Amino acid sequence: MRKVILWMVVILCGFLLSPLFSDGEKWEKVSKDFRDVMKNPRAGVKEIIEVVQRMAALNDRRAVGELIKETLFHKEFEVRKATFSGLAKTSDEKAIEVIVRSCATENEEDRKYILLRLVSRFKTKGAMEVLLKAAESGDWRHRLIAAEKLVDFKDELLAKNRLKSLSEDKNLLVRYYGLKGMAIVDEKSKMPDEFKRGTEFVEGRFLPEVIYSDTLAVFVDFSNDMDVEMALPEREIIKRLKEMEKEKEKKEKPEPPKKKDGKEQPAADEIEKEKEKEYRRNFVVSRLKYAKQEVLDFLERLPKGVKVKLYRVSSSLRGYSDKAVEVTKNELEGMKKFLDSGVPGPARNWELALRAAFEDAAVDTVLLVGCGSADGSRYDDYEEFLKWFEERSWARGIRLHIWGIRADYEAGFGDDIEILKWNKKNEAEVGFLRRLAQLGGGGCGILDHRGKVPIPEIPKEEPKKEEPKKEEPKKEEGKKDSK
Repeated sequence: MRKVILWMVVILCGFLLSPLFSDGEKWEKVSKDFRDVMKNPRAGVKEIIEVVQRMAALNDRRAVGELIKETLFHKEFEVRKATFSGLAKTSDEKAIEVIVRSCATENEEDRKYILLRLVSRFKTKGAMEVLLKAAESGDWRHRLIAAEKLVDFKDELLAKNRLKSLSEDKNLLVRYYGLKGMAIVDEKSKMPDEFKRGTEFVEGRFLPEVIYSDTLAVFVDFSNDMDVEMALPEREIIKRLKEMEKEKEKKEKPEPPKKKDGKEQPAADEIEKEKEKEYRRNFVVSRLKYAKQEVLDFLERLPKGVKVKLYRVSSSLRGYSDKAVEVTKNELEGMKKFLDSGVPGPARNWELALRAAFEDAAVDTVLLVGCGSADGSRYDDYEEFLKWFEERSWARGIRLHIWGIRADYEAGFGDDIEILKWNKKNEAEVGFLRRLAQLGGGGCGILDHRGKVPIPEIPKEEPKKEEPKKEEPKKEEGKKDSK
């Protein structure tokens, strides 16, 4: 019996200790494979990524240290991306601490930004301390991460105090997220009215009410494709109908036309043609004309303090000004003249536009307004362009929003084959724009209706109720004024 019990104890101990040995063996095996691959000058990207994923799966502090040292800042972007993805899944406390320490001791700003993005995923005391320090950085990208993520430590007084200082930051975008954070961690804190407006891109309609940014670069497509005519969206048709009503009221009412005996009434097709002309005259504009007006209205709505760089994009890039400017009344008039003076050209070089944004360290947000994918750049292929953008923006921290204007009036009147071709092209272009905005961490709104937009009824405005006048108390007879 004693022998049986002894054997059971031995087996149980072996079972409990076996994972320790197997983990050690795994580390020896995987780390050796990793070192061999990294030393091999002929190792391909796929081979490196495979061994990176195996190292990350160990969830071990030694593996994390090797990955940060060897592959997180590798020359090949796909390797960097795979390393980041693997490290982001780290759950072992000691392994997380290695990431935190690496971030705390890193001095190069772009590398520190990448490490901060990793650290911000963890909710350890060490991660909080790194974020507290990032809140005092001279780099707005570091302070922005702190403003977004310190809210995860809302029970800590130091985190609250640092969020308070970020809610007063000189950078408007950092300040916005600092205020959002304070509204969560402190019941007494409220978002100022100027920061309560909607930032959503509304499908099939128009630009968001506002985009919060400190320095915003706006690129407007001036390619020949923007000359394509489109029917106005319903919202704009209603606005136009109201304008037409006012114009009618101003004019004298003409006498109704007298019927002439024996003259035939206009044929039905002639009446339809006249209606078509009237619709086109009142409710059809070029994509560019519509885009220019929407952009100007959007710029006028921006919060005080947002600085803007406005560009026209075709085969070349033309800027409104060398420096970012606040949108005052005078600047808005200048921007209108700048957009109106532009002439559409044969290309839509989004690469040129985005390079300009990447090279301006102050730009934190980009808005592309146009009718399609890159045309006339080195990366006209959808996948090539997306890959180029993801790599360039990896350590840049720019948020990219897109408003795609694909609406096409004539496309509503083609035959089945033409409509099928248009739909296929539109699906590909819209898909590209959505993916690009997703990679840029921003919103995407698409306006892509074909043909006519039905004329809606003008919503009746309810008459304003007049407040009843207060009656003055009557003077009693025989009493004089006290004055």
